[in-house]
Amino acid sequence: MLRLKLFLLLAVLFTAGFHQEPAAEQASMRLHAFYYPWYGTPELDGEYIHWRHDVMAPGSKVTYPGGNNIGADYYPEGGCYSSGDPVVLHRQMQQLRQASVGVICVSWLGPDSFEAQVLPKIMDMAAEFGIFVNFHLEPAVQNSIHSIRETIVHLFDEYGEHPAFYRAPETGGRALFYVYDSYLTSAREWARLLTTEGDLTIRGTAYDAAVVGLILNENDTGFIEAAGMDGGYAYFVVDGFSYASTTANWPALVAWAREKDLLFIPSVGPGYSDVRIRPWNQSNQRHREAGRYYDCLFAKAIEADPAIIAITSFNEWHEGTQIEPAVPFVIDQFTYLDYQPLMPDAYLDRTAAWVNKWSHYRQGTWAPDSLHHHPCADGISRSTVLHLAVGKKLKLANPFSEKYMAGGTTALLDGITGSNSYRDGCWQGYEGVDLIAEIDLGQAEPVSGLRVGFLIDPQVWIFPPRGLRIEGSADGSTYLLLATAIPKMPHNAVAPFRQEQEVVFEEQPLRFIRVTVESEKICPANHPGSGQPAWLFVDEIQVF
Repeated sequence: MLRLKLFLLLAVLFTAGFHQEPAAEQASMRLHAFYYPWYGTPELDGEYIHWRHDVMAPGSKVTYPGGNNIGADYYPEGGCYSSGDPVVLHRQMQQLRQASVGVICVSWLGPDSFEAQVLPKIMDMAAEFGIFVNFHLEPAVQNSIHSIRETIVHLFDEYGEHPAFYRAPETGGRALFYVYDSYLTSAREWARLLTTEGDLTIRGTAYDAAVVGLILNENDTGFIEAAGMDGGYAYFVVDGFSYASTTANWPALVAWAREKDLLFIPSVGPGYSDVRIRPWNQSNQRHREAGRYYDCLFAKAIEADPAIIAITSFNEWHEGTQIEPAVPFVIDQFTYLDYQPLMPDAYLDRTAAWVNKWSHYRQGTWAPDSLHHHPCADGISRSTVLHLAVGKKLKLANPFSEKYMAGGTTALLDGITGSNSYRDGCWQGYEGVDLIAEIDLGQAEPVSGLRVGFLIDPQVWIFPPRGLRIEGSADGSTYLLLATAIPKMPHNAVAPFRQEQEVVFEEQPLRFIRVTVESEKICPANHPGSGQPAWLFVDEIQVF
């Protein structure tokens, strides 16, 4: 039996395509894990807190009660637990050390919250294990810039002298606060707190701290600078969900941060699954693929070479991003996801192995394979193409939907094409408007045509374009019409499917190319969505 178990374990590691290296000798202060202290049980807290969870869908009256039936797609190895239970905290700190995590970023929802009640126990237990604690300020404490300042002051006054209170070497020994949904407060208001001339400034005071804001869109870097923040972070681990969570953008964001003497903190995670509480959110699910998704994100984060990497998450069970051990579990009419064929604690060891690789990378003794033009996939087919405009500048006349960003303004020239699924993170969506894109090749290049990839899936209101118009310019001011085209659909095609429209013209030197893709705009009369905005989905504009 022992030989059989050993053989199965070796088979698991081989199947995952991952060489398990020895864990780092000590926890890494440069690796921060988002940690949620909001779980409670009837035995210790009078009720199931957070394990009991409503389905977050319009009109839904479903609530998962807790116990065996929880608001999560995975089930924890130890069952429902209380974040205030010393036995649980001891186990979790051991697990964090097993993963070589040196800093936990604890969600903070205010001094009167349940989380505040258990925080002293977390701080004390973390100190016993040599783990440091910083804070993730949730929207609940962001009613005004005054309440944000009060929050920072409170946390300093209560815990600033605690041995587990984190002070970042990368910020000159200052404390570090993450601020979720930081855009809820204007940059002007933030500047009152975070610039030396602000009337509420913490700069140069006993409460001075590094404050990093959430980056969603490409222009959020300007917000970070105007607010006086010390950098930004990605948080989300769905590759393509936002500009900052798109791995292809990490090198540019790290370069921006270095140029401005700020931080950019990418987030890595093993996957994403929140179907039980958000059944409408299928497009953002990312399967773990026996650890391969985690490996891809970690490798890309290391290759981008940031000062700090964050893990989303240690124990956010509702969104299925946890590395805390999970086990197979079945209740009536529902089977929870699990980590098989990996062991329940596999992501702890996997994290430690990546910390070890990271250490070797910084010593110049290891380098990840270059993955810049390959998104971290989850088993859905994606492919890459090379063409004249890959990585070039692009301006858009109409905004894309924030629901389907595919990584932002770089998405249409990143060399990545989508699959037949609108959920794969590679499609950029335009709701009720045309796509008008101006490409700058940087210098005049001989151009003879282009291809535009689009998705057809009328069942979800995604229609083919009505037509294409291609214009060219040498100076970006005066444009000449090069070609037009009306897409022709293949016979007997069954949606959904990806289609490319190729447009060719006489070769000529061009620096600027304007591409107009005319959308259906409104769902047709014979469609269930008649009269409602129609979707146009585009994945890549290939120039040749």
